[in-house]
Amino acid sequence: MSAEPEDHDALDRMVISYLLYGSLGYAISYTIFNYFQSYIDKLPSLLLFIYSILLLFLLLLRNKMKTLTILLIFFCCVILSILVLAILLGAESNIQFYFISIVLGAPFLFRGKKYLTIFGTIIPLIIFVIIHHGQWSGISLLDKNYYQQNPIIPLLNLIGTALFLGPELIYLAIYINGLIIKLEKSENETRKLLSNLIPDSILHEYKRQNNFYAEQKEDAVVIFMDIVGFTELCLKYDANHIVNLLHKIFSEIDTIAERYHIEKIKTIGDCYMAAANVLGVDEKAFKNCANFALEVQQYTNQFQGEIRMRIGIAQGQLIAGAIGKKRIFFDIWGSSVNLAARIQHAAQPGKIACSSSFYDSTKKFCNYAEPQVVNVKGIGVIQLYELVEVLL
Repeated sequence: MSAEPEDHDALDRMVISYLLYGSLGYAISYTIFNYFQSYIDKLPSLLLFIYSILLLFLLLLRNKMKTLTILLIFFCCVILSILVLAILLGAESNIQFYFISIVLGAPFLFRGKKYLTIFGTIIPLIIFVIIHHGQWSGISLLDKNYYQQNPIIPLLNLIGTALFLGPELIYLAIYINGLIIKLEKSENETRKLLSNLIPDSILHEYKRQNNFYAEQKEDAVVIFMDIVGFTELCLKYDANHIVNLLHKIFSEIDTIAERYHIEKIKTIGDCYMAAANVLGVDEKAFKNCANFALEVQQYTNQFQGEIRMRIGIAQGQLIAGAIGKKRIFFDIWGSSVNLAARIQHAAQPGKIACSSSFYDSTKKFCNYAEPQVVNVKGIGVIQLYELVEVLL
């Protein structure tokens, strides 16, 4: 059983109703009992009768008044009535133990009200200590041995205290359980969000080193892909259409990447960057990358030429990690990253261009078109291989 934030008002109403009904019932029964006992000149009975009338008034208006107003009136009535009875009847009547239930209940009655909570906790505790440990004898006309001869009054007060403490403890358990569930939910959401930004293994190392984390990877595969003619699309459609289009395309690519265990690195405008073999060595990484690229190509073909992707794939060493102190995210660096970006720019629209190293690693199970010699900016003349299909 949990107490969700939206259930607090209903739970508060339930607790208020219980306290009011319980106090009213106990006050009435105590009044009747005192009346027939015929002691102390009927003064306790008169006080409890007035207290019962006040509680009945609150019950009738509890749905028309603010919760805090009801709680304040109720709290003052309880404090004053128990204090007067304690002064009249003395510590041996055990009536001062009701202040313990008030001490426990105040933080929940005035939840979120700092000073009211402090007041509602400290005042009844001080009164209890003064009466109980001071052994206040009372100013009644009772014989000193009255409670020894009639132990029912002290016993009733202890039972009444227990009747109020029970629901308060249950409410405390429900409230704490609700907080724990809320905290766990928030922690899971935070962990899930962080996992989307930074892989768990990298995040663990980053936290452990409390600064930055970077690791060199061998035989990693880097994949760049971007939308051909994206600038023209931005001029043709409004902003909402472009954002929705990017969201649709990149969400589907995310799904494909997850299916083939490809690690998404980031998106930069209309460019999607991914990699494999950066969090560990996967024997199927090369084949998975080829399948990933071909499936993305097949997906974008359904846009009937309006959306075409240029895809570049390179293989080699790189550095993977997380750096910085603000808006930290997982990233990769190195010559293979730069090469993949250059290959993607050199690729033909709707085609998948691969480096010679990736070709050598996949030629046993992939078909390629005839290689093309291209002059890549910043790198020089290289051979590019167009991926056609993956063999079964």
